[in-house]
Amino acid sequence: MTASGTYIPSLDGLRFFAILWVVFYHLHGSFSIKASEGIPVNVDSWLSTIMAHGRQGVPLFFVISGFILCLPFARHYLLKGKAVELKAYYVRRLVRIGFPYYIATLALVGLYVLLGKYTLDSLLPHAGATLIYMHTILFKQVNIINVVFWTLEVEIQFYILAPLLIFSYFVLPTITRRLAVLALILILPAFQIDFAGILHFTLLNYIQYFLAGFLICDLYLIEKNRFFRTNIYVPVVVLPLILFTTYDDSLIEGMLYPFFIILLYLSVLFNPLWGRVFSWRPLAAIGGISYSIFLIHFPIIGFFGEQTMKVSITNNYYVNLGLQCMLLLPLVLILSTVFYFIAEKPFMKLKFKRQEQQVSGRVVEANIKDTRK
Repeated sequence: MTASGTYIPSLDGLRFFAILWVVFYHLHGSFSIKASEGIPVNVDSWLSTIMAHGRQGVPLFFVISGFILCLPFARHYLLKGKAVELKAYYVRRLVRIGFPYYIATLALVGLYVLLGKYTLDSLLPHAGATLIYMHTILFKQVNIINVVFWTLEVEIQFYILAPLLIFSYFVLPTITRRLAVLALILILPAFQIDFAGILHFTLLNYIQYFLAGFLICDLYLIEKNRFFRTNIYVPVVVLPLILFTTYDDSLIEGMLYPFFIILLYLSVLFNPLWGRVFSWRPLAAIGGISYSIFLIHFPIIGFFGEQTMKVSITNNYYVNLGLQCMLLLPLVLILSTVFYFIAEKPFMKLKFKRQEQQVSGRVVEANIKDTRK
């Protein structure tokens, strides 16, 4: 579901790809530490490389966020649709994204105290900083409540600035704004590497991915893009590049990684075949609860993995890792689905001002599709 209420199922398929990669990354990382001693990890294998790169699923989400939040504003600026009411925009972000995050934070704090992992007094400062999206900035360390929460701090920084950034983007002429984003994607990695210690967990270290979402949105709304509509081979080339490219270890790869994501997303949005692939109902269904999965998968892996990761059936690391996947992934999916229905979906149903904009958004979406036939 986009910010304007228009549903694009292939986006949920892309979310599925991103969240699966992130979950595999954390499962592999946890198992490599907790696995029985004497079982070596072949770090040179292609499978190990893909799993070790799973952290790069996070920028995949950032690009989707840039696209989704840009879409209703872009309809106004490019298609003369209704203006986005800023108060409703900020309230929706708080309710839609913030409330499940608050519930997950408080639930984990309570669980850790009940299990005796931490005392309430020791957790309260961390919980307070987490609830205001300032933990990484204030404590200068990953969040002890849930290490993945740093990404929500980056997201909230983007949400606050998004209306201004989007306006600054669309106030420029078409060619100028597109070239400006492409230039920033190439320039920013060098700046980010030089100031890595200061910027790492801030929007400034990832802003090119949100801007890439703006560019995709811009092209999606007003371009027919016959190249992507007719060429089915782009994802075949780009997906391996995404899987094996690092975004933060190499300057050249950091410059190229956003372009690979742009090519993949444009193919999925424009090409009918890839649109159907990523709209496949099972993928879209799991992608639709990816936020809930993201919020709680790491504690699930940590808690249940304490028991399951002691089990080994061979001396092959990857066979044993496969066993952990069979044991833990269903648990992650089941518990995340429960969390989704309890803590996320109720806030998706709340009505906001300018509800008529959702209807307008669907009409515009239909008009866009008509122009591409």
